[in-house]
Amino acid sequence: MAEIRVGDQGTIFEATVKDQIGNPVNISSATQLEMIFKDPNGVDQTKTAVFSTDGLDGKCRYVAEAGFINMEGTWERQVKVTLPTGVWSSEISTYTVYRNLA
Repeated sequence: MAEIRVGDQGTIFEATVKDQIGNPVNISSATQLEMIFKDPNGVDQTKTAVFSTDGLDGKCRYVAEAGFINMEGTWERQVKVTLPTGVWSSEISTYTVYRNLA
């Protein structure tokens, strides 16, 4: 992922949902696909994610809208996928949002 700055919009957050041994999970039959973000203040925001391709490769993404990336610091992200067979959450990943000069 490229460097992310406060105020950026259009940033693509992409994730691959994997099983316990690291293989991509087929999420093409998902009835709900979400990315949960936790900002540096500990506030959660849940965003609707979409398939990056067809879901067979486990890839999904969320494109940041204006106002979403609103503070610098360390953020966390996790995917939650609802399939006909159950609900699962991905591993938690972290990324850094950097400040701007102006």
